[in-house]
Amino acid sequence: MRERQEVGKIRILRVMARFNLGGPAQQISSLMTFLDKEDFEQKLVVGECADDEIDYSTVRALGFDIDKNPHLGRKIKLTSDFLALTFMIKTYYQFRPDIVHSHTAKAGLICRIARIFYIHKVRLVHTYHGHLLYGYFNPTKTRLLVLIEKFLGLFTSRLVTVGNRVRDELLAAGVGPANKFQVIPPGITFLESSDSKGINSNGENAKLSIGFVGRVTQIKRPDKFLEVVEAAQARRLNVSFHVAGDGNLLDEMKISAKKRGLEIEFLGWVADIEPLFENLEILVLTSDNEGTPISIIQAAAHGCISLSTDVGSVEDVLIDGKTGFLCDKVDEFVEKLDFLGNNPAILREMQSSARSFAVSNFSGQRLARDHTHLYQSLISR
Repeated sequence: MRERQEVGKIRILRVMARFNLGGPAQQISSLMTFLDKEDFEQKLVVGECADDEIDYSTVRALGFDIDKNPHLGRKIKLTSDFLALTFMIKTYYQFRPDIVHSHTAKAGLICRIARIFYIHKVRLVHTYHGHLLYGYFNPTKTRLLVLIEKFLGLFTSRLVTVGNRVRDELLAAGVGPANKFQVIPPGITFLESSDSKGINSNGENAKLSIGFVGRVTQIKRPDKFLEVVEAAQARRLNVSFHVAGDGNLLDEMKISAKKRGLEIEFLGWVADIEPLFENLEILVLTSDNEGTPISIIQAAAHGCISLSTDVGSVEDVLIDGKTGFLCDKVDEFVEKLDFLGNNPAILREMQSSARSFAVSNFSGQRLARDHTHLYQSLISR
């Protein structure tokens, strides 16, 4: 039975494969919170998190409801995927959306196939919070992925990316035509932040606190981070290193660090990440591939600058030399750490710039405004 539609409201069915702690969940939370309830009626459907993931809804108080598709998950499983598809088809007919907006690859696959079995008019939007073109699969699987995305793009009204380079790389792979793509930068809900960093409150000679935050998986290159730690400690830099996150390579990372005599504090999953960023001076990202890292934005909002590889759309959220540094080789990371440790005034200036840049450009309210324009333009057509 169709749910009652309130006159004049645009009905948005939003779908995510799993509402795990991370950037996409934060952006979706902002959209669910800040889209005008007078103009939009939203339903959020999410799948199940994996055993090594934390459900975002368990660590944040949410002001909206979530519907669970118990069969929807990250991995390809034919039986579960078929049940997830039938669940989505049923949801289409019950909710009768004007727009279906999918987030993450698996949700995009299920939602756009479900559209084939839905007889009513609906616009499809899919957001690429990153992509799987580099660093995940072998060339054969990557080509197959591109073919699938090309096919799904035929049924999609708008392809949204979170950064310019992510869009450009998808265009170069032939995923879809340029006129279907739209860049909408990330936006998150900012929590209150202090104006001064806690780590160095004991004086200018205190150690700089350096953090690795995120999934400990191959694409994030924890091995490269360990090389940075090793080189920094060999040069006796006045820094301390901390790792916040979990993943399939965490145990291997711990063993390698112990064998090499590296001093690192392993924090595991940190559900409440805001206090951690309050106490970090510098975030280090050594990834081979990224979308538009929310961690850089979160860190910046708390006056924590970032050193990152120049991948994905990092350049959209990090101004090289002003709010952080783009690095490639291990030596570059270490040189920047040495420079910042010896120039505390420059570090403080960059931290202030990072905070201002993040709050001014990446709020949840701005994200909602951008999506409002997108949805209204699709409906007007």
